[in-house]
Amino acid sequence: METRTTATPSPQNRPLTPLLVLLFIFLGAAGAWLLRIDPIQHDVPRNFQSVVASGKLEDGSQLKQHFTGLTVIYDTLANLVAAFAAGPTAVWAIFYQTLGGTAIIPLYYAAYEYTSRNDDYYQSGRALDLLSAKSILPATVLAYLIPTIAMYIPFQDPSITQNLIAFWQITPLRIGADRKYLNQIYYAAFVVTAVTHLVLVYICLTSNDPQTKLGYVFLPSKETLKDGVTMGLHYIFQWDFWGIAGSSLLWCWFVVFDVQRLLGSSSVCGVAQAGLVIGVMAVVLGPGAAMAAVWKWKEDKLVGIEEKALRKKN
Repeated sequence: METRTTATPSPQNRPLTPLLVLLFIFLGAAGAWLLRIDPIQHDVPRNFQSVVASGKLEDGSQLKQHFTGLTVIYDTLANLVAAFAAGPTAVWAIFYQTLGGTAIIPLYYAAYEYTSRNDDYYQSGRALDLLSAKSILPATVLAYLIPTIAMYIPFQDPSITQNLIAFWQITPLRIGADRKYLNQIYYAAFVVTAVTHLVLVYICLTSNDPQTKLGYVFLPSKETLKDGVTMGLHYIFQWDFWGIAGSSLLWCWFVVFDVQRLLGSSSVCGVAQAGLVIGVMAVVLGPGAAMAAVWKWKEDKLVGIEEKALRKKN
């Protein structure tokens, strides 16, 4: 009597993964060029190193150069404070603070696309520390949100602001959390980023100050990039913003495609619609809010994917 065995289906790989990885590597290389190489070639920000060496900012205020008592990191913190004193930019990790988010974050997304190429990545479930999960929201507020807000307070003593900027460089953090507590982060991130974006856009649309107009705030201009340290840094941070926001929204779009594919509901129309929704949300509520919404949606869908995979195993 012939015995037949049923082969276990081999895990499927995401289509076009090499192309997605190469795309993010290209975006990271372009970000490195715009953030590091091109400014150096054009001496932007103009006189930046002389400002750090002299210990005085353009407005004459003293640049604090000693923070920790450890000489080995004086120069790094002094350079970071001099840069961010002209206006902080959104970054997510200590590594991004020194090399630039628009150069590093796309490389993270490239690594993500590669490691998640197999469908098992989304079906394996998660083992999580509940205590860490509960701590993520208050820790993020205390260690990141509050220091970020505090940097915008116009203290009379410049050294207070510079101390806050130095502290802010080391505050990005990442803690695993289960779905319930992770959703709290998504809700909080959505509200904070959406409100911030709406307030910023309102100020830009209603202010008579030419330096708060939408074009001045968001669009890099080579006409002013050599007008001192502040304008040079403004130009660099604008590209940093566009690189981080653009690659992050693109990543979100690919994540939506992955989830739709695993649920068996992907189509050209569905993928195009998802891209349109993400783009509109990024413009209206800000890229941060769009990311939070996508990841909240993904988290909800992953529960179904993981439960389906578990039923198949049993």
